[in-house]
Amino acid sequence: MIDPEQARTIANIFVRSALVGVIHKGIDCRPLLEQADVPADVLENPERRVEPEAYSRLVQVICRELNDEFFGLSGSTCPPGAFAMMVQACITCASLGDALKRSQKFFSMVAPSFRYSLDVHGEEAIVSVEHIHPGELDDHFLVESLLICIVRWSSWIIGRHLLLNRVDFCRREPRDVDEYNLLFPCLRNYEQPVNRVIFSSRYLDMPVVQDARALDAYLTEVPGNLLTRYRHDDSISAHIRRRLENMSYEDLPSFEDIAFSLNMSTQTLRRRLKAEGNSYREIKDSIRRDIAVYHLLRQDLSINEIAEATGFAEPSTFHRAFKKWTGLTPGAWRDERQVS
Repeated sequence: MIDPEQARTIANIFVRSALVGVIHKGIDCRPLLEQADVPADVLENPERRVEPEAYSRLVQVICRELNDEFFGLSGSTCPPGAFAMMVQACITCASLGDALKRSQKFFSMVAPSFRYSLDVHGEEAIVSVEHIHPGELDDHFLVESLLICIVRWSSWIIGRHLLLNRVDFCRREPRDVDEYNLLFPCLRNYEQPVNRVIFSSRYLDMPVVQDARALDAYLTEVPGNLLTRYRHDDSISAHIRRRLENMSYEDLPSFEDIAFSLNMSTQTLRRRLKAEGNSYREIKDSIRRDIAVYHLLRQDLSINEIAEATGFAEPSTFHRAFKKWTGLTPGAWRDERQVS
């Protein structure tokens, strides 16, 4: 169980991971920690957590010290200010989809060590990040930071939390799983062929609501603010999803029961979800999809058994729904992952 203090502060593991490139270059960390007002014993005390504002400052200090927004963890550097320029270049886009496409072009010019792509399969949008020129250091922290930055920047420009369907990581499952529950509150799959975040393609049509006036204040803290803000999604949609994600489909409560448990009328809850670009049916469908993906990846059930586990009366109905969600039938999706 994650307590409020854990949800609010930054774990020691992320502080130490951010400093790996600094330590590798033989640079004394203590002056950097002091500049950021981070406790000096953070490297010796695994239990020590850090305030988000201090962590944001430390990220900026590290980028300046190394002259690299990749924290010294890639085979090539990314000049300080690159992410801020990308945000500026995308602020005039009409929609999130346009902004992600423009950011993809920007990254290909300033960060050739990464291949960043946006694809749409069925009702899912997929942003993939591939490190094609890694350095000699472990790059897990860098890849995860880029995924977090993409998700939180996207949330900022459309003015609402971008709810993730799931995240795929190339890495093995980390020991600090609870911390990843906070960073990526969705289904997470490890040892996958590609690092990527998957979310509903309907977000791509949502308009960019931020403007130049909001941009100035936002850019003063980039990229540190992207790694700390929106850390815990307190939207109604995310709250409901967290309640449902460990339930079997047959146990999911009715809309009326959910409204009652939240001490809301059904009209109020429906209005709140609509304002967030969601509906209870879509949240339940995302749970269905997560259950299906979980079993398809693990090969523990046949496709017909998965259809039953996800509440479909007929396998053919499940096939149609899954293809609508992902662009592939369950069998083709499973085969594609086996080949990968």
